[in-house]
Amino acid sequence: MKLFSNRDLAMVAICLDEEDRLNAKSSMKSSGKRKYWVHDAWKTRDKEGEFATLLPHLLDDETKFYHYFRMPMDTFNRLELKLQKRLAMQDTYFRKTITPRHRLATFLR
Repeated sequence: MKLFSNRDLAMVAICLDEEDRLNAKSSMKSSGKRKYWVHDAWKTRDKEGEFATLLPHLLDDETKFYHYFRMPMDTFNRLELKLQKRLAMQDTYFRKTITPRHRLATFLR
């Protein structure tokens, strides 16, 4: 019984990997599915997301704000000011970034 050499095994692995890549590309073309930077579920977050719908109500009620974020509004605002430069990202043509305020709120939650 003859055993395969390391070189033979490497060649088989490379061929199988290439076949997998080609099959993945052809199945994507045939199914019509494409990858997008922003999934459809996130496209409406500015209007329908938790941050957009809940935050205005929390800003009206200091007690609810405190229970939700575990800190007073004043502390949240000061923290946002201190971290704003580090949390800010740049919008691109393809997608809008999450605001520093939204990023901080998500982190604290």
